Formats: sequence, structure tokens, C-alpha cells
Amino acid sequence: MRNKITRKSILTVEKMVFVNLDENGLPAPHGRTKIRYADEAFERYSEKLRAMQHQPAMLAASEDAEAVDAVDQKADAAH
Repeated sequence: MRNKITRKSILTVEKMVFVNLDENGLPAPHGRTKIRYADEAFERYSEKLRAMQHQPAMLAASEDAEAVDAVDQKADAAH
């Protein structure tokens, strides 16, 4: 974060940690065992879209979204 006038940095975030919380506000398991990077998830999403575009029969938009979500969930489970 920078000062609007001087443009000098006044705050730097070096690390962010996201924690899943239960209904009592206590840390709860989230089911992930490895770090998931956004670029890897985007690549899996892009590959699935390319594969669906090469299919002879086009799926309905809702079916496409469900298929992509299912592939993403399977990839998350594998990681």
C-alpha cells in the first residue's frame, strides 16, 4: 500500500494465509493437502474447454459449466 501523495510504500504484505473456519470460528480442515496455484488451475480449465470445443456435439452451457467444475474438483482431489 502506498501513500497517495508521496507514493511511498507504507505497508507491505509478504505472506497471506487463508484458513477455513467452522461455525464456531475455529480452524477446520479444508481437504487440501498441497498448494494449488492459480495458473495450474487455469491451465486445467483451459485444457477442458479446448477438449469440449473439439467434440462434435456441442453441450448446453449449463452442462459445460458442470463438466468444468467436475474436472476442477477431480484435479483438486488429485492434488
